[in-house]
Amino acid sequence: MSDQPGPSYKVERFENSHIFTKHPSKTDAVVTKQKPDEGARYERIGVLIIEWDASFTGDKAMLAETDALVSVLRNTYNHSVEHLVLTGNAPYGPQEQLQAKVQALKDDFDGPLESHLLMVCYNGHGGPSSGMADPAASLVMTPRGCSIASEPQMPHVTWKPVDEMLQDSGSDVLVILDCCSAGSAMQSPTAERLERSLRTFELMAACGPGASTRASGYHSYTWSLTQELHAAAQLIRQSHEATVSIYALDQKLLRRASWEFGTILYNRGCATQPRHILLAPLKTSEATSVSPEAGNAPVLP
Repeated sequence: MSDQPGPSYKVERFENSHIFTKHPSKTDAVVTKQKPDEGARYERIGVLIIEWDASFTGDKAMLAETDALVSVLRNTYNHSVEHLVLTGNAPYGPQEQLQAKVQALKDDFDGPLESHLLMVCYNGHGGPSSGMADPAASLVMTPRGCSIASEPQMPHVTWKPVDEMLQDSGSDVLVILDCCSAGSAMQSPTAERLERSLRTFELMAACGPGASTRASGYHSYTWSLTQELHAAAQLIRQSHEATVSIYALDQKLLRRASWEFGTILYNRGCATQPRHILLAPLKTSEATSVSPEAGNAPVLP
């Protein structure tokens, strides 16, 4: 993320809960009617949300907006969410820490495509593995906005092994990366097995390879995404046949935000019959119960 400061702000609930303070225009519905050929609603969704320990980042705003995303997906969408905080002083390094959690996610939630979805979200800093603004380099995730070339002892995670693990699964996959050079995650090749399958593997990137995204705060990608997910969920409750299209969500974020570089939606799935991932709140174990936090708009301190 770039070092541009973002002011603190909060989202207020109005009579129409998808209208937000400091956003004078009404948030349009990011909802599409479900069609049989677009894929059914998922029966099981496992989510892994990743960030660095605040002792490394020193960024309380980033911590708060990540917590808000966790809350919306867990309490509003009823998804099973694992919140991973990467540390540099664990018995095993952050790379092993992340890969162990991704393997656990696969063990618990991997299954047939269109009925099972794996989601992995990251909010933090990143850059190309070469240490320069190299669009051909793969993605490295770091706790601070500097390259591993300038600070080689800094804890970091290389995305490529994680990407390979997610490709080698049977379910649909959604990856969301809010960091600089997020598009560099697509530099690793797509496995032949994935290309030949009917699976959908979508990656929502806050920016392209070698590019920058906004710092945590009012205009950040993660906070805007959280607001749009909450707004869409309120509209979905009005119709059991509605879902959030990841493509429509990405287009809404692209139009709404004022990033220096635009968001990008990548697809590693089948090229012959592309299919976008559709999201909707899952039913809880008690078919009609709703979390007490489900209707609350996300708030930053």
